[in-house]
Amino acid sequence: MLSLNEINEHMAKLECWDMDLNVLTKTFVFDDSAKVLIFVDKILELAEALNHHPEIIIHTVNVRLNLFTKEESNITIKDFELAEAIEKMLKT
Repeated sequence: MLSLNEINEHMAKLECWDMDLNVLTKTFVFDDSAKVLIFVDKILELAEALNHHPEIIIHTVNVRLNLFTKEESNITIKDFELAEAIEKMLKT
């Protein structure tokens, strides 16, 4: 389990992510559904590479990602690693 200090350090590295109870979450908004599918496909590739899979909720052009470690019922380093990988992917 991460300490509050560790959580704060990781949150400072992320852009516009929130913590909702024991879930790290962010909603992405796109211009059209084609861009949504491309984004989700990239997320799935990252998730496979890190062997850590997010909850993905798609509503028209909005994609909400919920990251949490089911086995721990909490946010772990794996969630932050995936969130940081997603942020890095968006900047390239």
